[in-house]
Amino acid sequence: MRISSFISLAALAMFLPQGGLLAAGDQEVIYENRLRPIADARPLLGDLPRYVEPIREKTRFEAPILVHDKDADLEVRAWRFSYNARGIVEIPNRLSAKRTAVIVVHPWGIDDGQGWKTPEPAGVAFACTLDKNQICLEHMKEVINPFLKALRGRVGLVAYSLPGKEDPIRRKIYRSFGRQPTSEERRAGARELATKLGEFQYRGESVPWQLRISEFKPAADYFRQTTAGFENLGKDFNVFLVGDATLATFPACDTPRFATTAAVAFASLDVLITQMSWIRPGPVPRRNR
Repeated sequence: MRISSFISLAALAMFLPQGGLLAAGDQEVIYENRLRPIADARPLLGDLPRYVEPIREKTRFEAPILVHDKDADLEVRAWRFSYNARGIVEIPNRLSAKRTAVIVVHPWGIDDGQGWKTPEPAGVAFACTLDKNQICLEHMKEVINPFLKALRGRVGLVAYSLPGKEDPIRRKIYRSFGRQPTSEERRAGARELATKLGEFQYRGESVPWQLRISEFKPAADYFRQTTAGFENLGKDFNVFLVGDATLATFPACDTPRFATTAAVAFASLDVLITQMSWIRPGPVPRRNR
């Protein structure tokens, strides 16, 4: 089985291998990038307002089909924001489900009763605080898990991209492209993981009372010592980001709605955005020759 497309969650996104050079057997074609205005378009990402604030952009266009597999049976409509077009461009895509993989990108399990806990008395993990971690766990239960179940058995693969490198314990627990652990190995790995997490000291340092800052760059030194960084994901693929299965961190807010919408809106400059109701398994019209 040859996997050619990926849908990843949390960001839930659909990945396509990056272009630039034609793969063996590929044939270069001309894409007619003709944009048709969409009148009275409904807001985007409007199905789950608790987690994502709907996107309202008055200038909307529809482009021709971009991805159209020969044996297409999975419809994925997506959109991007184009500075050149001065608006949002919606693009239909028709994929082969058996050559599509659903990938949960870096799933976390903190404060979920499985072992990992937020450090005390200070410090952050996952979405920052206990209350916000609970919102993320509810999002996984109400949004991501049902979406995974709906596509499992329909697509070629459902998999998880875990943070960090493979360690001896997780090597025993999780199946990978490199090996398939036995049932006994998985049970042993689960026991070792429970022991490891039980030994961990879930304590963070208190908020520092004093900081060393320079005379000429005090603000830069302040944030360098009090702010956590992050790494961008998905650099190796062209991405269809599933906006309403995405949840951004939301510091200084009691809801992820606006932070998530802002993150998705900025992402739309570089990747195609879709939403769960736009991913529809089933027969799709054949490719026009």
